[in-house]
Amino acid sequence: MSSLNSMVNESDRLELSGNALNSQLQTIQINNQLIRLRSKLWQVLEHLVSNRNQLVTRQSLIDICWNGNSYTGEQGLTHTICHLRRIIKKFGINARITTIPKRGYVLQDSEPDYQELRNDNVFSYDRAKAANLNNNINPIN
Repeated sequence: MSSLNSMVNESDRLELSGNALNSQLQTIQINNQLIRLRSKLWQVLEHLVSNRNQLVTRQSLIDICWNGNSYTGEQGLTHTICHLRRIIKKFGINARITTIPKRGYVLQDSEPDYQELRNDNVFSYDRAKAANLNNNINPIN
């Protein structure tokens, strides 16, 4: 299995909704303020950002961030995603982590009302509009 750092671009810098992420320092720069994340938070965020708008399975995150230890990883991952969502909300980052039940997560740079995700025919939608859309959604073949 390749290391997480090998998935990051050569400059060790990623971006999330216009905010610079630095892999070397495990920081997010938001409005001239550097926010340093703990190791597991950083590893999960970095993997989600590297695979934005794609389904990232729970098992792949557990394999990469918890060395495949499902016993510790299951609860740790749930806690980490919750904490990342709080950080996104607290600092007003225009991004969203969507849970795909029993499968994994998708990081999106914005909060669309309704967006078809390209991988695995997974859909993410605004819950307020879900009732109106449910009757009009047809599976993609």
